[in-house]
Amino acid sequence: MAGSEEQHVASWLNQIMRALEAFVPPLPLPETAHLGRAVTRSLTTKLRCVWSSETSRKPINDGLLPLKPDLVLQERPSGLFFGPQREFSWKDVISFMELTSSPYSHSDATRTIHNGVMRKAYAVFASQPSRRFLFSMSISQQELRVHMFDRSGVVHTHPYNIHRHPRTLLCMLSFLAFGQLENIGYDITFIPPQPSLPSTIKVGSTTYEVISRIFYNFVIRGRGTVCWHVRRDRKNYVIKGSWTHESRLNREADILRKIQGLKGIPQLIAAWTVQIGGSDDQTDIHRLSLSSPSDVRVHRRLLMEPVGMPISEFKTIRELLSILINILDTHMVLFEKFRILHCDVSINNTMIYVADIPESEGNEHEVGSGEASNAGNPEGDGGLHRSEALRNEVVDSQEDKLAQWDKERLQKIWAGLLRSGLLIDFDYATDLDQAPSSISGDRTGTIPFMSTNILLNYKKGGSTHTASDDLESVVYILIWINTVLKPWVMVANDIDAVNLGAIKRTLQSDPSIVTDEFTTFFKPLCPIVDKLLTQLGQFSSTDHILNYRALRNVLLEGFGMVEEVPDWSATKDPYGYGLLQQEAKRKAPSYMTSARCEVGESPQPVRRARHG
Repeated sequence: MAGSEEQHVASWLNQIMRALEAFVPPLPLPETAHLGRAVTRSLTTKLRCVWSSETSRKPINDGLLPLKPDLVLQERPSGLFFGPQREFSWKDVISFMELTSSPYSHSDATRTIHNGVMRKAYAVFASQPSRRFLFSMSISQQELRVHMFDRSGVVHTHPYNIHRHPRTLLCMLSFLAFGQLENIGYDITFIPPQPSLPSTIKVGSTTYEVISRIFYNFVIRGRGTVCWHVRRDRKNYVIKGSWTHESRLNREADILRKIQGLKGIPQLIAAWTVQIGGSDDQTDIHRLSLSSPSDVRVHRRLLMEPVGMPISEFKTIRELLSILINILDTHMVLFEKFRILHCDVSINNTMIYVADIPESEGNEHEVGSGEASNAGNPEGDGGLHRSEALRNEVVDSQEDKLAQWDKERLQKIWAGLLRSGLLIDFDYATDLDQAPSSISGDRTGTIPFMSTNILLNYKKGGSTHTASDDLESVVYILIWINTVLKPWVMVANDIDAVNLGAIKRTLQSDPSIVTDEFTTFFKPLCPIVDKLLTQLGQFSSTDHILNYRALRNVLLEGFGMVEEVPDWSATKDPYGYGLLQQEAKRKAPSYMTSARCEVGESPQPVRRARHG
C-alpha cells in the first residue's frame, strides 16, 4: 500500500515526541501564537504538533505546487474546530521530512531527494510570506540530514546515522515540537488571520490591520519583498518588508528621506528593523557563520503612503501612456534635482495611484513630479505657461500640439479623470552624491526590462548604469504590457541575457518582432512603439535630457492621437487585454515574470506565465 512506510515512520516519530514531552518543562504558548491554521488557544498539552504521512498519498494541491512531501509536521488537531475543515495547504506546514532508501545526491536532477527538499521549501516560503526561515529534514539510507533555508540561502548538514547518533534526531524533534515559534522560523510580529479576527502586522510598537497582500517576491534567497495594504485609524498605508544586505551603502529608507515630498514616489512615514527577542532580525543570528558580511541580510519594514495598484489596471490606452509619462518625469527629477538613479524601472516597480493635486498648484510642482510636468522640460522653462497662451489660438506646429496635449493631460489628472504613475522600490537605487556601492548585493535591474547596453555587456560584469538606461526600461514596460507576457524575454543564464540584448538591438530597426504580437486592443499602439524603438536607436550616450524629451514627446503624441478600440473589454479579448487584467489581480511569482540579478548570481528563468 502506497504510503504505508511513511505512515509507520510518522507513527514512530510521534511516539518519540510523546516520550520527549515528559522531559520538557511547561512553556505557555504566547497569546499571539500562530501555527498552521493560526488559532489562538490555551494549551491542554505541551505537544502542539504531530507528524503526518497523509501528504505522501495525496499532494498538497492548493494552487501553488502539487507536491507530495513524505511527512509534514503540522499543528495538532484541536477540538475547537467545528463543521467541515478546509483542505490542508502549504500554509499549514511547520516542517517536513523526505524519506528514501537511495543514496543522497547533491544533484538538482528531478528525482533526487536534494531537488525534492528544495522544491518543497520553495512551496513553504511561497505560501508563508512572513516565514523567516525553515528547518526540514531528510533520511536517506538511515542517514539524517538537516536543511535550513533562509534569505541568505540554504545550509545542508553532514549526514548522521540515526542509529549511531540518535541524539541528533532527538534534538531536532524536540526543537521543532517544543521550541518557541520565533526559534523555528515564524515571525511573531506578523499574526495571520484568526477566526473572527483580521491579520495584523507591527512596525515598531504600532500594530496595523492587514487588508490585503499587494505583492510578494516568490524567492527563498534574496530580498523576499512583501508589500501589504494595511489600515490604522481608518487611514490606509503600505508596509513593505524585505531582507536587505547589511553592508549596503544606499538604503531605501535613506533614499526616501532625501526625496521626501516629491510627488510620484512613496512617502516614508516610518522605518523599522524587525526585532526578535530584543535583537535585530538578521540571517546570521541562527547560523554559526556566513561566507562574508555581504551575505548577511537584515529584516526591515517601511511604512509608506499612498497605496498604489498594479500598472496593468489602467482603464484606457490614454491613461496608460499618461502614467508612463509620469514615470519618465519622476525619474528625471530624481536624477536632475536629487542625484538619484533608480536602477530598477520595471513592471513591478511602476504603479498607479490617485494623485491628490489641487489645480491651483499647477506649475508650482517640480517638473517630473509625476503630476505637474512642463512638456518635457526638466529645467522648468514654462512649457505649461506656453500651452496656456495657446488657449484661443490655432495650433499648427508639433511643439504647440505637444504643449496642448500635455495641458489636456494635466487637466484630466486634476479633474480625477486620469490616475497618475507611482515609481516605487528604491532598495537598489543609487545616490550619486555618495561613493558607489561595491558589495556583491548590487544589481542592475530586472532582466526583461534592462537596457540594451547593460544586457550586451552582461557577461563582462555589466556596465555603468546611467539615467538613459532607466529611460529605456520604460519602453520595455509598454512592450511587456502590449505583448502580454510573450516568450521573447526568456532568460535562463548569462548567455541568454546577452542574446536578449541583441534582440533588443534588433528591435530598434525591426519593431515588428514585437508589434506583430500585439493583440487587437493594443494594435493602436503599434506606431507609437515603432517610434519609441527608433528613438532608442538614436539615443545620445551623454545627453540624458535629450533622450528623455525624445521618449516623452513620442508618448505624448500617442496620448493626443491614439484612437482607442471602441467598447473593447476583457471578455472580447480573453488572450490579450483579458489576460492582462487577470494578471493585475493575480501577481505572478517573480520566477515567472522577472529575473532579478545580483552581482555574482546568474539570472533565474523567466517562464511564460502559468500563474498561480
